[in-house]
Amino acid sequence: MIGYVSKINDRDLERLDKDGQLRNYAATHDIGKLGIERYYEDVLHGKTGYEEVEVNNRGRVIRQLHEQPPSAGKDVYLTLDLNLQRYIEQLLVGSRAAVVVSDPRTGGILAMVSNPSYDPNLFVDGISNKDYQGLLNDPNRPLINRATQGVYPPASTVKPYIAVSALSAGVITKNTVVFDPGWWQLPGSEKRFRDWKKWGHGRLNVTKALEESADTYFYQVAYDMGIDRLSTWLTKFGYGEYTGIDSFRRAFRPDANARLEIQTLQETVVSGRHHSGGHRPGLLDRYADPDVQGAEHPD
Repeated sequence: MIGYVSKINDRDLERLDKDGQLRNYAATHDIGKLGIERYYEDVLHGKTGYEEVEVNNRGRVIRQLHEQPPSAGKDVYLTLDLNLQRYIEQLLVGSRAAVVVSDPRTGGILAMVSNPSYDPNLFVDGISNKDYQGLLNDPNRPLINRATQGVYPPASTVKPYIAVSALSAGVITKNTVVFDPGWWQLPGSEKRFRDWKKWGHGRLNVTKALEESADTYFYQVAYDMGIDRLSTWLTKFGYGEYTGIDSFRRAFRPDANARLEIQTLQETVVSGRHHSGGHRPGLLDRYADPDVQGAEHPD
């Protein structure tokens, strides 16, 4: 998540030149490569100072034409709770899992843990081929950030959004009843999808279906909505949209040719955005000039 800095390579030089930033890196050999270090590189890096002078044919300085003093980069403060982050890391030791915790009042990310992970310092001075191959071939896939790159079925967390979507679209009412025998069968198919409760929940309206987390009720309601209408409504809640979180912006959209899958990070955003008063989720709390008291908060 924090990422790392490493030596500037040819790809970095090409990008800096394209962005008109190459001159600002004349006095440094390092640049943010991943995560927060890369996303806030412009804020952290500062401005390189320089002096323009006029010289004679012997190389002696005649006069100063222009001087641009250097300016230090800003300090970046994150919303992360270090104690909470460490606590979750300890809980996940030996597991393949991801946990994201946000403050629903502000949208700030308090913890983001993916396990197993790796030491980003291995990349700072250039990782050896042996170490890189070890990470690449590790069956636990530590290079994959399960919080931001892994995608998983949302399971029961999507049920409230299907319910609200179906009610809003008029597909069901609060009194619509579906009988649950313990399975649901897709029309035209012999395959049966089992409910978690072997013998079913019996007669269900939407309230009872949510209370008991009845799988088959929402299978039927989702089928009645149809993939296009369901996708449109779920998008309104944040499914399939960019997370808006600094340095982690990918998202996955449900469609007719793919299963509905979601990032752990995006699931946190979807569930928290309706309780944050419209605050944009993010990792940045504030940044400040190291030589000046006070802090500048992001918009």
